[in-house]
Amino acid sequence: MCSATRNTRRNPQPRNGRRGPLPADATLVDKMDRKISNKAGRATYRKRQHIIEPVFGQTKDARGARRFMRRGKAAAASEWKLLMGTHNLLKLYRQTLTDPGATPWTPRAGAPAAC
Repeated sequence: MCSATRNTRRNPQPRNGRRGPLPADATLVDKMDRKISNKAGRATYRKRQHIIEPVFGQTKDARGARRFMRRGKAAAASEWKLLMGTHNLLKLYRQTLTDPGATPWTPRAGAPAAC
């Protein structure tokens, strides 16, 4: 099982997620450690494979985005936002193809009526 907890080579401290109250100043790693230290937490975390991972798979396989074209963290972040924006637009487009009467957005309260 691969989980988002501490790297034991860099941080050899024992896991503290098993018992007792969680300290108020607990790090995100400690909170995740606590969350997946029991069977129910591991089962919930395992659902991530079915919810989040397909987006990355589709981006890499169907869209052919295996690496970033631009250098630098800011450039890669903007390229990633562009990829995910087009991913969402494609989802909306496919929804309108299957159900032309459905609007892919919800009108805001108090917004003027569409023409």
